[in-house]
Amino acid sequence: MATGTGKTYTALRAARLQADTRLTIIVVPTKVLIDQWLDELVDVLGEETEILECTGRENWREQILEVVDPFRLGDLDQIATRERTVLITTPHTASSDAFRRAVRHIPENRLQMIIDEVHNIGSEQFRKTLEINAGRRLGLSATPNRQWDEEGTKIIYEYFGGQDPFRFTTEEAIKNLKERFEGDKK
Repeated sequence: MATGTGKTYTALRAARLQADTRLTIIVVPTKVLIDQWLDELVDVLGEETEILECTGRENWREQILEVVDPFRLGDLDQIATRERTVLITTPHTASSDAFRRAVRHIPENRLQMIIDEVHNIGSEQFRKTLEINAGRRLGLSATPNRQWDEEGTKIIYEYFGGQDPFRFTTEEAIKNLKERFEGDKK
C-alpha cells in the first residue's frame, strides 16, 4: 500500500477480527512510529486493550511472561477474561533471544503478528523475528521488496505465504477518495 493510504488503520482493523482470542505482536521500525501506532491502537482496538511496549525505553522483561502466559498455556478461560492484548516492539527487540523465548511456546492459533515496514525485517540482523510462528501474519510496506537483497526479499515472501502482496497504489487511493467524495455530494 502506498504511503498515506491507511496501512496502520487497515492492519489494526484486520487484527481486531481475532484480537479477543489471540495475542497480537506489532513490530514497528522506530520508537517514533511506535508512538503513532499506540495512538491508533487505542482508537481502533479500544482503551481497554492491554498493551505492553517491548522496547529499550520500557522494562518489558519483568512483565512479558505475565502477559503471554495465558496464551502459551492455551487457557481459554483466562484469555476470555482479559481484554485484547498487544505487544508492540521494534525489530531489534523482536529478533532478540529474550523476546523470542518469551513468545516461543504460544500456539500459532493464539498468535497474530503485524510487521510495519516489513522490508526491514529481511535484513540478516532482524530476520530472526520471522522464527515467531504466528498463525495470522500481516506485513506492511509501500515497498516490500528489499533493494539489492533478493535473499531477504525471498525470506519475507516465504514467511507471509509466498504470494504476491495486496497492492493499493497512490493512484488507486486518489481515485477511491474521489469516488467517496462524489458519493457524499449526492
